[in-house]
Amino acid sequence: MAQQSVAVTPAHLFFDDNRPYYINRVSESFELQLHRHEFTEICLVMEGAGVHYIGEQSMDVHAGDVFVLPLGTPHVFRPRSTSSRYPLMIGNFILVPGQAEAALSSFPGLEELQSARKALNLLPGSPEWFRLRDDRGVIRRIMEEGLEVLRDKRPGGTAQLHALFILLLAELEEHCRGGAKSHSLGSRSRPGIEAVIRKLRSDPGIPFRAEELAGEAGLSVRHFHRLFAETAGKPFSRFVQELRIREACRLLRSTAMGVEQIAEACGYQDRSFFTVLFRRHTGLSPREYRERRQPRSTQQADLERCAEK
Repeated sequence: MAQQSVAVTPAHLFFDDNRPYYINRVSESFELQLHRHEFTEICLVMEGAGVHYIGEQSMDVHAGDVFVLPLGTPHVFRPRSTSSRYPLMIGNFILVPGQAEAALSSFPGLEELQSARKALNLLPGSPEWFRLRDDRGVIRRIMEEGLEVLRDKRPGGTAQLHALFILLLAELEEHCRGGAKSHSLGSRSRPGIEAVIRKLRSDPGIPFRAEELAGEAGLSVRHFHRLFAETAGKPFSRFVQELRIREACRLLRSTAMGVEQIAEACGYQDRSFFTVLFRRHTGLSPREYRERRQPRSTQQADLERCAEK
């Protein structure tokens, strides 16, 4: 990236005195320029692929990549394409370090999380940015839960965000110490498994057969299933199901596609089977999920305004 001035994103845009955390999900574009923050940021690539520029460095990114960016780190994400068909979705968990540390100072066991606290500017020092993989989906689940807490304005929301931040600290501590499953196995086969996981995440709807993926990873089918479960934290079939149901949830929330179209887009040709599977994972039918999660339509809002008159 050519040398350019670096804008500063101020903290007051996101935080208040009672809540030192904020979580959002953004579709990256070519409009935002290189910038630095007055806060610490954990970025998760939730969907798609692109390039991440950090200072003078650039690197390809894929779903599941996580970047821990201390105070003042200049960076910007760029999608692979300008087409809306190939978005680069980034989840951001941002925090005011001093405020967060003060709020949690008496939390039991916090002294066991020294490395993560230093990495996030909660303790004195000059940490550098680093990258890790969220192959187990722990950081993704934390961010998704936090997004729901903020969106739904739940009672006790601030306490829930503190709890989620503690979980995030614990996960980062494990990575900082080299103990997370995504970094704990020294097998030569692990890069092959990680490549398979990236492929699954990039397009959950493509038909996948374990035999073919095992061949791509250079493994026997039996060894593939064992190593996949160790790496991802769950069996292959369950991982694919959860990935596809998560994608179905996204499509139900953000598009007007019919249930049958969504089922096919997520790799299920049998709508009835898809509905049973969806209910098993979410407790709702696809139609019920859409009604509860999708923002009210303009027509609904107009009807409600008329009723109030």
